[in-house]
Amino acid sequence: MNDPLNNLKQAMNETVFKEARFSNKKQKQTLAIAEHEAKAELDFAILKRLASQALTGYQLYELIINSVQYQEGQLYVTLHQLELKQWIKGSWDQENAVKTYCLDRLGQKELKRLEKSGKRVPAISYFKRGHQL
Repeated sequence: MNDPLNNLKQAMNETVFKEARFSNKKQKQTLAIAEHEAKAELDFAILKRLASQALTGYQLYELIINSVQYQEGQLYVTLHQLELKQWIKGSWDQENAVKTYCLDRLGQKELKRLEKSGKRVPAISYFKRGHQL
């Protein structure tokens, strides 16, 4: 299929972006910023979902990960980190062999802080528009 923007892309590469080069250091900095923002977005999404009800890791996966395209393993690492920060609390249901997470007092404070600050985290603006994950 013919790309209608192919000529524009080619012209931009030959003129405007001809001299644009990013150093390895700048590329690493940009990637680090993007990773930090993605992590902040996931933290916020988890805290926001747990504010209304306790959920299992799998339920969070279904509600969050599928909708924002994170990897499943990333969710469980983040849940563990949020537990260590005491933002969430996990409890095992031995009978059903599932761990349920709920928002802890520090997590409620952090969620309020994030909502109040309105930082440019994509998930924050998404929720402020009234959407649910």
